[in-house]
Amino acid sequence: MKYALFIIWMFGISVLVSCKNRKTDSTDLPQGLTKQEQEVYRRLMAVHDSAMAKMGAIERAIQTLQRIKSAGNESADFKSGLDSSILLLKHADEGMWDWMYHFKQKVDWSGKGTYLSYLQAEERKIHHVAALIDSALQRASQYTNKE
Repeated sequence: MKYALFIIWMFGISVLVSCKNRKTDSTDLPQGLTKQEQEVYRRLMAVHDSAMAKMGAIERAIQTLQRIKSAGNESADFKSGLDSSILLLKHADEGMWDWMYHFKQKVDWSGKGTYLSYLQAEERKIHHVAALIDSALQRASQYTNKE
C-alpha cells in the first residue's frame, strides 16, 4: 500500500514539475487551432496553470490538518470540521487530476460540435475546479491559522 501511494505521489510531483515549467505562449499552442480556439486555449491554460500551482499547497494542507487531528487535543466537533476540510481538499485535488485526464487536444478530440465549443466547455470546467481549489484552501486555512 505504501509503495502504491509512493508511486502516485511521484507521478503527482512529476506532473507538477512539468506543468510548472510550461508556458502558454504562442509557441506552446497546439497546431491547427483557429484564432478563436487559440484565444480560449490560452485563457483555459492560464486558469489551469494558476490552479495547478496550488496543488502542492493542497497536499501540505492535508498533511497539516491530519497532524492537527492526530494531536488529539481538540473537540469532536473540531475534528469533524477537520475531516470535512480534508475531504474537500481531496475532492479539489481529484477534480484537477480528473480534468487533466479528460482534457483532449484537438488531434485527440472527436466529440460532437466544434472544438471551440469543447474548449469553451472545458474553460468553464477548469474555472469550477480552480474555484473548488481556492474554496478548499480557504476552508483549510481556518484550521491551519489556529495552529
